[in-house]
Amino acid sequence: MNQVVGQGKGSRKGSAAIRIPETGEYVFDVEADGRWQIDVVWPTPETAPVSEVPFTASGTGDQAVYFVLVQTGSHTLTMTHDGVGNFSVMPMTSEGRRYIDTLRGTGASMVSQEFTIRDHAFEFLMLNIRTNANWTVRIE
Repeated sequence: MNQVVGQGKGSRKGSAAIRIPETGEYVFDVEADGRWQIDVVWPTPETAPVSEVPFTASGTGDQAVYFVLVQTGSHTLTMTHDGVGNFSVMPMTSEGRRYIDTLRGTGASMVSQEFTIRDHAFEFLMLNIRTNANWTVRIE
């Protein structure tokens, strides 16, 4: 399984949520001409901060945002982006499974998508954000 978890030139700091489907050994292939560091953690709703809906977070660059407690019913996920390139946000369950389709856009814009929590009383969601610019996400 090959998955890019970060890329760019110059100094950068960020995080990524990735699904590791099974136990075993994994390799990170890092290409860099300077100092670098990787920290691997698996946060859970029991060990990490949990927010409730309505939820808003802002930041710059790639980031994994966790956890949002989303109750049964209809909700809207919105992402605002001020950059020139592509951006995306992938909602994932606390187990690392994609919950709804990845929300994507390009340039300075706002995109949104409705989704429904149906089969459970609630779901803990992580938001895997990919961009090189400033962003704001909101779940209502």
